[in-house]
Amino acid sequence: MNLKKNKPQVHNVVIFSGNSRDANEWSSRLRTQGYAVEVSTGGFHALNLIEKENFDIMLVSGSAPDMSGIEVIAIARTVKSQEQLPIIFIADEGEGSQFVEALDQGANSYVLKRAGYFNDIINKMTELL
Repeated sequence: MNLKKNKPQVHNVVIFSGNSRDANEWSSRLRTQGYAVEVSTGGFHALNLIEKENFDIMLVSGSAPDMSGIEVIAIARTVKSQEQLPIIFIADEGEGSQFVEALDQGANSYVLKRAGYFNDIINKMTELL
């Protein structure tokens, strides 16, 4: 009798953030929950990653020296549809109006950085995956 256990599916996540501290914290926390994570602190690097690799979801926050998160979303949508690569935009609480622009450019959803926001990220990811 073969009692092979089914392994849970590992979801591949790409993170673009101009804030390396946030990116490192999110990637560490996601990895402990079983996600495979790639981090990019540059827009061109993030776009190169999504063109060459298959990710299940993308988290976008802030700006890098080469482009803003909004620009990353807009360009990503020329390569991958909302169904092919769901994108969650993460905005600082004081910059909440940015989420409207992010949604207009093709983000699937958004999260505002406030107390407990990492749980909001996980909940949005669960909804979209």
